[in-house]
Amino acid sequence: QRQMCIRDRKLIVLSVDNHFEGELTMVDGLPETTKTDTFAHGLGLKSIRRIAKRYGGDVLVTAIPPIFTVQVSLLVK
Repeated sequence: QRQMCIRDRKLIVLSVDNHFEGELTMVDGLPETTKTDTFAHGLGLKSIRRIAKRYGGDVLVTAIPPIFTVQVSLLVK
């Protein structure tokens, strides 16, 4: 797992890489949970996106097997 934070005067970008096995199915730009109990799983990145948008940012998820990357951008006030 690799983590990075970049900040300038107007923007903070957090980037986290993680390993995955199998295939990722993307739905609305976010990976769909692979857990069988979808009611209790798959909420984390949706919550992060909602919070990022509240602060003028967004979430970008990319996957190049076997690594997926989550980048969260936030505007600095």
